[in-house]
Amino acid sequence: MALTYTGPDGIFTHIGQVIKAVNACAGDLTAWNTRESNIQTAFETGGQRAAVNPLIGYVNQVQAATASMRNTLGNLVTARLQDGDSVITQLAIASADLTTVLSGIIKQMVLDSASVNASTVTVDTITAASGNVGTGTILTDLYLDGYAAPASGAAPHPAYAGRLSEFSVPETMTFRCTQDSYSDSSTPGQENFTWNGQIALANRWSEGVEGSGNGPSLRTLQASTIISGMGFESWATTNIPDGWTIDNGAATTNVAREASTKYRGNYGVKFIGTGAAAAITLGQAVPASRLRPLRRYCCSLRYRASLANTAGQTFTVKFTGTGYTAGATEKIEIAGNDLATSWTLVHFWVTMPAALPSDMRLIISFTGTPTVNLFIDDLGFGEATYHNGIAAAVVAGSTNFVRGDSFFTAVTVSPGVIQNYFRRQYGVCLPSVDDGSETIEDSLAT
Repeated sequence: MALTYTGPDGIFTHIGQVIKAVNACAGDLTAWNTRESNIQTAFETGGQRAAVNPLIGYVNQVQAATASMRNTLGNLVTARLQDGDSVITQLAIASADLTTVLSGIIKQMVLDSASVNASTVTVDTITAASGNVGTGTILTDLYLDGYAAPASGAAPHPAYAGRLSEFSVPETMTFRCTQDSYSDSSTPGQENFTWNGQIALANRWSEGVEGSGNGPSLRTLQASTIISGMGFESWATTNIPDGWTIDNGAATTNVAREASTKYRGNYGVKFIGTGAAAAITLGQAVPASRLRPLRRYCCSLRYRASLANTAGQTFTVKFTGTGYTAGATEKIEIAGNDLATSWTLVHFWVTMPAALPSDMRLIISFTGTPTVNLFIDDLGFGEATYHNGIAAAVVAGSTNFVRGDSFFTAVTVSPGVIQNYFRRQYGVCLPSVDDGSETIEDSLAT
């Protein structure tokens, strides 16, 4: 048994015609705005203002009917997706519940290597508002996980883990500090932020431009408690930061508390490159109970080296565990020749594996028989927060944020026709490709 996607009996052949009609309705709504303006201008120019007064009411009726048609057409797509013989039986699912059907279709498309044309999302560089006091920043990421809801009205799905997001609408997003340590009760470096997009439509097919609306609140990564001793402020044992162990090297000789060259707070940690130790490593066990399978996280820190051009040496921050290997983008790895000699923010995003190792560990290492000192401070680690299909995290700076500090970024989208319909109508994204090799072409809906 199998789903038939295209051809005379294909699900998407039928659905494509409905999508074409729905998009035509959107064009009709826009056209009527232009027609209304042209008619009104012509009448008023000819001195017939009174005669044109009923026009607004006529146009409103047409637009309401067109909007209603779009909603009605959507019912046809739902009915096709819930067909017993061609869908429910082929998916071998016990229920025609729409959520179950959509989940089943996504799983089957993955198995069949079936795909639609992807929507491409771009997030601009984060821009700090003029007058900001805090020197921190916002980090964004376009990869989804298999745990969190990617956008308002969209459910999470394990199949999304590791996929580029296609849930976004084009808009300008704003991040604003709403609680600080100067006027409120926030701990310095652990301020609260709101995250908002443009005003959301009353319903998915309302007339107007889509916006993501009000998003979730955020706290800085430094406010998380998943990793202990992230600020390197507590040192109950001489030259061993609380919460950490020295996996390679020795306290005092290779690892020391640093009170002079630190980024924020009273202390940082110093890796002392004597040219004798092959590696210097701090590590911390992270119990599986603190992490969630398929959940995405962000890790950031500040570092600086005492000298540059240290060929053969490597600075690394990553997770390790039995059966787990960090991907190329799921770690910080800086060659000695590229080490910065002023405080520099570095970070990585990581999606936890479906089967979490029992010995998961975060390590900070300096390898290659280090010959220079490496200063590390203000580590942050926390869960990715999603809104408008985008993950974001707030990172504190050397000067604390104050209420009203803001950041902005623009989101642009090049939508796939079928993909965009399923996102807007059902809050799901189908398996997709962006290289033109999709098996279910947008031409079915255009």
